[in-house]
Amino acid sequence: MLQQKFSVHSALDPVTEFVFTNLWKCGAPSKVCAFSWQLLLDRIQTEDNLLKRRILQQQQTSCVLCDLTMESSIHLFLHCVCSSKVWYDIMKWLGLVVIIPPNLASSFGLVVGCGKNKRSRECLALIWNSLMWTIWKVRNDAVFNNKEVVIEDVVDQFKTQSWKWFIDRMVKSPCL
Repeated sequence: MLQQKFSVHSALDPVTEFVFTNLWKCGAPSKVCAFSWQLLLDRIQTEDNLLKRRILQQQQTSCVLCDLTMESSIHLFLHCVCSSKVWYDIMKWLGLVVIIPPNLASSFGLVVGCGKNKRSRECLALIWNSLMWTIWKVRNDAVFNNKEVVIEDVVDQFKTQSWKWFIDRMVKSPCL
């Protein structure tokens, strides 16, 4: 019988390995990468996680963006009607066709995997991080400030934020 040594690396499936290898290399602010890492581990303060910790009551757990189902990470960032529209508009703007996958790690892999080289994969990882961060900020504005969600405004906020992060990554400003 052939024995192999066990390691954490050997236990990771290829998608998970790809995600956690590329998540931190995109140029997004470190707090955003840390947020995305927590998101992929399902450790952010969504209402289903707050319910599990007995911070919320059962009747308080519907998605603040669509009010159709319980707010979970997968629902909020992928399957919510509002988030799906934002995904569609952004992917259309980028010229990408991405089918909304069943989980967040797959969404990262699908978006970043569209890159043809290392640089484009890093840019797409930044875009994925920016999209997750934008959805989270919009969700928090809706929860804490009672702000209405307007899809076009969310897409514009994403574009502005992504552009700022791209500019921050550049060695020289494009205006100089």
